[in-house]
Amino acid sequence: MTALGTYSVRNAESNETRSVALVEGLSDKQLGSVTQEWTPKLIAAHDRAILDFHGLPPQERTPERWQEIEAKFGAPDWDWDWTEKHGASLTSGYEVYGLLDGASVEAMMVLNPSHKCRLKPSGESAIYVEYLAIAPWNRQPIQDPPRYKGLGKVMLGVAVSGSLERGMLGRCGLHALHSAEGFYARVGMTDVGLDKAAGNYRYFEFSAEGASKFLETTK
Repeated sequence: MTALGTYSVRNAESNETRSVALVEGLSDKQLGSVTQEWTPKLIAAHDRAILDFHGLPPQERTPERWQEIEAKFGAPDWDWDWTEKHGASLTSGYEVYGLLDGASVEAMMVLNPSHKCRLKPSGESAIYVEYLAIAPWNRQPIQDPPRYKGLGKVMLGVAVSGSLERGMLGRCGLHALHSAEGFYARVGMTDVGLDKAAGNYRYFEFSAEGASKFLETTK
């Protein structure tokens, strides 16, 4: 684990500004805490979503309605295994980042630095966000008020900054979970459209100009 710096974020529970630490790589103990503390809350939220969905009349149980309910309960990533993702990154050349409040893991992200952008000029090097998630207690559908707000934006800023450091001009892309599409549109990423080759998830990308504008909003 390598400490990379700190970020100031707002603790919505106390209405105070606190510092969280950005690290690259996590220890086995920290990954274990994600499994023990994140996973049960996410599974419980997912189970509530299933009950809500099956409470609908049969004719209303459509894929679109499921997406709405899944977003309502805030756990579309309930089955992500972060220990497996962390281990796979060690052999794939990917990078894993975490935001820590002491021993508590508040957010995690996996970056692939060998991506090609789709916006013009297409084919230029870019960062790809493989996975990005915040702890369940930082999600308003699961805990209201959440402990921290703004962690997703912090992590996305880390991806953009990494792109700049590599001479990629801030270009980065990702496939968004359905519940997160609105967030990526609001921060200025370009909606490139649904990607049938990637499970019909919508692909978003920062152009160099879009990345620059985004970083201005985070200052």
